[in-house]
Amino acid sequence: MRLWNAWRRMHGWWLLMVAAAVGAFGSLPASSLPALAGSAMVAVASGLAGMLTVRAERSIDRRSSLEPPRVRRGAVRRVRELDDPLAVGVHPAFALVTESGEVDDRPPFVRRDRSDDLEGALRSGGFVLVVGESTAGKTRAAFEAMRVCLPDHVFVRPLSRDELAGALDAATRHDKSVLWLDDLEV
Repeated sequence: MRLWNAWRRMHGWWLLMVAAAVGAFGSLPASSLPALAGSAMVAVASGLAGMLTVRAERSIDRRSSLEPPRVRRGAVRRVRELDDPLAVGVHPAFALVTESGEVDDRPPFVRRDRSDDLEGALRSGGFVLVVGESTAGKTRAAFEAMRVCLPDHVFVRPLSRDELAGALDAATRHDKSVLWLDDLEV
């Protein structure tokens, strides 16, 4: 479990190393190929390394600037301050290059059939459990419903099982709080 959490925290750096390796090793055999084939191989390796580098940089930037507050430090953020669904565990989409040249890996939100039910449950208060198939959009639907229904609540997210007790304590110190339990099984 700790190894997996360490891997997730270092994801961007691992991607950066892979990008460097792809760029370096992808062009090595190019000198022994005919000029056109060698040039194509270098172009493909460079393009792949470039895409990996962009993803790595975004991952590193997102982890450093948008990481949810750590419970142990007592940082408090309101739900209304959360603007990046990836920072709460939504899986990134395939990266798209926008017209301005920026890379966007945040999937657009598509309301689910049960979005109204989810929002109603959140407005009622208490414990809400969202279940469904893998990659069905549970985390994103919960994130969007939380932002609509509970913007003034304090957002508390333990990043590992070890932080769960501190997260419970932090959540109970506030009248209105969301205790976000996602990906704690790893």
